[in-house]
Amino acid sequence: MIGAVAAILGATIGNAFAHWFAWQKKRQALAAALAGEVQAVKAIAEFRRYREIIQSCIDQTITSNKVVYFTFSIDDHPFLVFEKNVGEIGFLPSELARQVTEFYTYARSVIQDFRTLQSQNLYNWPIQFAVNFMREMVRQ
Repeated sequence: MIGAVAAILGATIGNAFAHWFAWQKKRQALAAALAGEVQAVKAIAEFRRYREIIQSCIDQTITSNKVVYFTFSIDDHPFLVFEKNVGEIGFLPSELARQVTEFYTYARSVIQDFRTLQSQNLYNWPIQFAVNFMREMVRQ
């Protein structure tokens, strides 16, 4: 009888540990995938020099008193890892979940600004409005 109870208890504890271990691995994989996507987004923005290009457009607009800007193409789903795992963010440690949410909220705002550049004709905007819009894009 004691052997049977010990076997059941051992199997239950072993099963619980296996589930806990799998859950931990899933959390770590999610954190690593999100970290990779964040690093890639930041590296692309730096490599493509978006901030410098937009600042140059601001400077040229002010100097020439004529709106100058570029558009940037944006994928329909620029944050695939985040989008596919948004329901899992709550499984991350609370501070990491907060940082992930904060980053992607900011990144979505940047995407909206890039889409505004694509969809609007800033040449029809008053110069100061266009300059202010672009300044907000490069504000740190």
